[in-house]
Amino acid sequence: MMKIVLLLLALAVTSASDVVVLDSDNFDRLTKEGVWFIKFYAPWCVHCKRLAPVWEKLAKELKGTPVRVGKVDADSDSELAERFAIQHYPTLKIVDGKKISDYSGENSFEALHKHVHDYLQKNKSILNPSKQTRSGNLLSSIRDFAEQLASDSIGLYTTIVFFVGFFIGVLAGVLFAVREKDKIM
Repeated sequence: MMKIVLLLLALAVTSASDVVVLDSDNFDRLTKEGVWFIKFYAPWCVHCKRLAPVWEKLAKELKGTPVRVGKVDADSDSELAERFAIQHYPTLKIVDGKKISDYSGENSFEALHKHVHDYLQKNKSILNPSKQTRSGNLLSSIRDFAEQLASDSIGLYTTIVFFVGFFIGVLAGVLFAVREKDKIM
């Protein structure tokens, strides 16, 4: 029983992604605040497939910073592809409110990370937000997380599996403790 719980917890932890899936329904709402580094991709694109693990690693590395990492399936979301004039895949852009800048460097983790770091250094106000902005961002982050779960069936599934596994583990621990207590007395 305990092995199953541990397996479920491991599955929940390893399958979660820090890359936010953006589409026409949530793009404006989620990207209106903060800085976003966004990958416009097509599922069939070989270069996009090669970039995917690097993009995941970048999202993990940038977690907790002012930059959020997202991706748009521009092949199936033609509205956003047209709006951002996507001509090739992958196309990488930094979206900072109304400011949009293209990235045209290497697709290595080091180059992408340096680009984000350089962008933040040029825009130091992003690095030192006021206390009011921080609390607003916390509420916004919680709301964004809930919206992401609602729009991403894998994220929702992972969360459900995690909590079910957690409660099974707690229940198993309580039952074991009660049984052991009875043996001692």
